[in-house]
Amino acid sequence: MAVKVWSPGDVLTAADLNKFGEGMWNSYSGTCDSAAQLIVTHGAGFTPSVVLVTPSSPASTNFAYPIVIAKGATTFTIQYVDTTGTVRSTAVTGYFLCLP
Repeated sequence: MAVKVWSPGDVLTAADLNKFGEGMWNSYSGTCDSAAQLIVTHGAGFTPSVVLVTPSSPASTNFAYPIVIAKGATTFTIQYVDTTGTVRSTAVTGYFLCLP
């Protein structure tokens, strides 16, 4: 099998995702609690060893980025922290990939 070499600016496509085999790819949305945390139900059917999260909103001056802080059999928890280290409680959307 050929190995894809990723370069800056490359886009992950549906065909690329199929190469992950048993992984689970989906979207999430919700409003973070006062600690800027959001619990996401992943539906993967396993406890992932890795969860990759890509935010699609919000956009702000100090861009808030999700960090996976817990993983379980049915959910994972993310926390939004901006570039100043401040947690951000806000409505968020994005995509995730759970890998076994």
